[in-house]
Amino acid sequence: MFIFSFFKAVYNLILKIFSRMKVLFLILILIFLMIVFLLVQGYTGLKIIDNMQGVTQEMFASSIKSNENVSYIRNILTNIKITYLERLRAESDINIPFDLNTMINHVRILQTADQTAAVQFEEEMNQLKLILDEPINEVNYNRLSKTISAAMINLENLEAAVRRANMESMGFGNEFIANSRKNTIIILIISTLISSVFGFLIATSISRPLRAIVKAANSLANGDLSQTIEALGCREAVSVVRELNHAIDRLREVLSLITKTSEQVKVAAQQISIANQDLSERTQEQAATLEEFAATMEEVNVSIEQVSNNSAQANQTSQITLEAVNEGEKTIRETLESMTQILASSNQISEILKFVNEISFQINLLALNAAVEAARAGEQGRGFAVVAAEIRNLSNKTSDSAKKIEQLIKESANRIQQGNLLAEKSTSVLRQIVDNTKETAELISQSSLSLKQQFAASLQIQTSIEQLNQVTQQNAAMVEENSAASQALYHEAEKLRELISQFVIE
Repeated sequence: MFIFSFFKAVYNLILKIFSRMKVLFLILILIFLMIVFLLVQGYTGLKIIDNMQGVTQEMFASSIKSNENVSYIRNILTNIKITYLERLRAESDINIPFDLNTMINHVRILQTADQTAAVQFEEEMNQLKLILDEPINEVNYNRLSKTISAAMINLENLEAAVRRANMESMGFGNEFIANSRKNTIIILIISTLISSVFGFLIATSISRPLRAIVKAANSLANGDLSQTIEALGCREAVSVVRELNHAIDRLREVLSLITKTSEQVKVAAQQISIANQDLSERTQEQAATLEEFAATMEEVNVSIEQVSNNSAQANQTSQITLEAVNEGEKTIRETLESMTQILASSNQISEILKFVNEISFQINLLALNAAVEAARAGEQGRGFAVVAAEIRNLSNKTSDSAKKIEQLIKESANRIQQGNLLAEKSTSVLRQIVDNTKETAELISQSSLSLKQQFAASLQIQTSIEQLNQVTQQNAAMVEENSAASQALYHEAEKLRELISQFVIE
């Protein structure tokens, strides 16, 4: 049970991951995995071929070299035995040449195959060397024959050991082939399993949301809107599920709204029916009220006439006020123009003072130059230097006075500007007063005219009251018709509620 829960959790986790991926991307991942497994399998096959080729070449080279060494040693030993026999028959004392080191080197090449046989063969070669160094006779020949025979046996043992080593190498190659075949089968099984599982997950990520959508469609066809589709899968399918859930939610909201509206219509129809009954009673009361209203209208006519006279007097007063305000606005406008001219004159004086400052600056420079020239003239220019200093002081005082005047003019200009702003505000206020006075006069005039019209209209009200009484009787008949219509609306709302109740919303 725990294992099943674990695999189910892993399965859901993988589907959640797939829900963030598109189908095309998942298929590309599957193709990539297949390519990776094919590359691994191809690499394994190439490695098998390379290893088999290396083993075969090594075994072939070793076999050829071993056979050459064995044949060389066998030929040497056979030639030594034949030569020794020939020398023995010829009774020759010439020693037979024998290269012990060469024989030992050839044997050591084969030493890896059989260490014991190689050692015994070296001992026999040393013994053979000693026999060949002794005189040639029959006893030594017998010793030589036994030694060579023993060496031949050890040589055959070495040759057999080389063949066994080659067979072992062949067996190792076969074992490597078997292991490689096993690894290839394992890789094929793993790649097939992973590809199958991944393909199954991709197919499930598409089919599972589709099954949920089909189930939801059947529920919708049966009027069941209470279910919410929950399905994990690929990104496109999950998007369809999410949008379908949104559509179901919207449909559920619409049906709930229709249900509430039908209930409200039902209640409203009942309220309209009650209101119609109440309206019928009030219509009867309205007829009695209209008679009382006719008597009240006579008193209203007298009041309207008095108000009309008062409004005429108020109109005359507003006209006098309007003339006074216009005169005040004219005076303020003239004052504003004068202040504007004063501000312009102040600006001109400021320009003149700037010019005076420039002249004072030039005079100061001239006085400075004169002082320099007087200093150069020495004793003769001393009086001229005093005059230049006085001129420079006078120029500085003139410049200071001009700056003070300019400052006063700036302050005056600022105050004039503030006065202009206040005058403009006063003008704006007076204009507003003029406009309000005009509007008041117009309203009073309109009120006087309206009162006259109301006096004429009040005379018509009595006639209208009689007509209104007739209309009231007609309204009573219409109220009865509205009551019947509200009952019909109540029954239609009940039918609509029964239709909506066929859908399961919650």
